[in-house]
Amino acid sequence: MKSPQSSREALIAEAIGELGQLLDRVDTLLPAISEVTRQQVEASAQLADQLSDFETQINALGDKVKVHALKQLLALVEAHAVQAMESQTGAMNKAISEAFKAEVDRALQHIRKTIERQTGVHQRHAGRLPALAGCLVAGAAGAITGLLATWPWAR
Repeated sequence: MKSPQSSREALIAEAIGELGQLLDRVDTLLPAISEVTRQQVEASAQLADQLSDFETQINALGDKVKVHALKQLLALVEAHAVQAMESQTGAMNKAISEAFKAEVDRALQHIRKTIERQTGVHQRHAGRLPALAGCLVAGAAGAITGLLATWPWAR
C-alpha cells in the first residue's frame, strides 16, 4: 500500500485498520455468542420443564386443599344435620307425649264421669236394693218350691 498522501487518507487508513481488527474480534466472539445462545435455549427449555412440573405440583396441592376443605365442610354439615335431627326428634317426642297425655287425660275424664254417673245411679237406688234383693230371693224360693212340688208328678 502506498503511504498516505494526506491526513485524511491517513485517518481513513487507520479507521479501516481498526475496522479490520474489530471484525477479527467479532469473528472470535461468534462462537462464544453461539454457545451462550445455545445455553440460553437449553436453560429456557429446562425452565419450561421445571415450570410445567411446578404447575403440576401446584395443581395437585390445590386439589388436596379442595378435598381437605370439602371434608371439613362435610363434617360440619353432618354435625349440624345430626344436631338438627336430634332437636327435631326431641320436639316430635315432646309433641307426641303431650298429645298422648291429652288423649289419655280425655279418656280418663270420660271414664271418671261415667263412673260418677253410675255410682250416682247406684246411690239413688241404694234404698231400694235391699227390698229388690228380698223380692228376688222370695221369687227364687217360690220357683224352687214349685219345682220341688211338681217334680215327682212330672216324672
